[in-house]
Amino acid sequence: MKTMYKSRLQELSYKRSWNLPEYMATKQGTDHSPHFQATVTINDLLFTTPHHCRSSKGAQNDETVGVEKMIKKCR
Repeated sequence: MKTMYKSRLQELSYKRSWNLPEYMATKQGTDHSPHFQATVTINDLLFTTPHHCRSSKGAQNDETVGVEKMIKKCR
C-alpha cells in the first residue's frame, strides 16, 4: 500500500493547529523532458525539494516526505 504523505502532513497540521500545507511545483526543462521541483509551506516555514523529479506529483510527494521526517526529529 502506497503511503499518502500529503494526507499525513495535513493530519499533522490539523493536530498541531497549524495552517494547512500549501504546495507549489515549478516546471523546468523541455516539454518532452520536464523536471519538477516542489515547495511546501507549513506553519510559515518554506521547504523545497533538494532534487528534481519527473512529475509534479512526485516532486510534491518527495518534499512532503522530507518535511514529515524533519517534523518528527523536532518533536
